This record gives sequence, C-alpha cells and structure tokens, in this order.
Amino acid sequence: NRRIIFELKFAHNENEAKAKLDEAVAQIKARDYGNILPLKKETLKIAAVFNADPVVRAFTQFQKLSQIFLLYKKINLQMYFLKVLAHL
Repeated sequence: NRRIIFELKFAHNENEAKAKLDEAVAQIKARDYGNILPLKKETLKIAAVFNADPVVRAFTQFQKLSQIFLLYKKINLQMYFLKVLAHL
C-alpha cells in the first residue's frame, strides 16, 4: 500500500545542484508522479541531485516534497533512504 517516487538529477557543481533540485521538484509536481491507478494509501516523493564535482561526488541536495533538506557535507544518501524506507 505504498508508492515511492524518486526523481534523480545530475549536476557538475553545487550551484548547478541547487538549480537541478528545483527542476526535479517542479517535474514531480508538473507530471503528478505517483498519482496513478491503483491508488496507494501512502506515497513518498523524493527529489535528489548528485553533485559530480571531483571534490564532492555525493548527493548534496534532496527534498521530500513537504520538507527541504540541504546537505553541504558529503553524506551517504543511501543510508538516509534506507532509514526512510524502514519507517514506512
């Protein structure tokens, strides 16, 4: 009874990553991702941007559509997603 939508973007640097996050969120909303049959009781929509800067090389921007998380340090986003999925 759950649906999880990920919109992933690629950026070359942090400035581009911020713009790509806005683009990913707008795309999820404009295309109404997740609103298909059969309908689910719970839908989790997450936009995430991978920063390919050689110094960073990590997901630095991501947003759950109702909350914003800006990450400026290198993180292991996979662990975050596993934690999110564990709480569903």
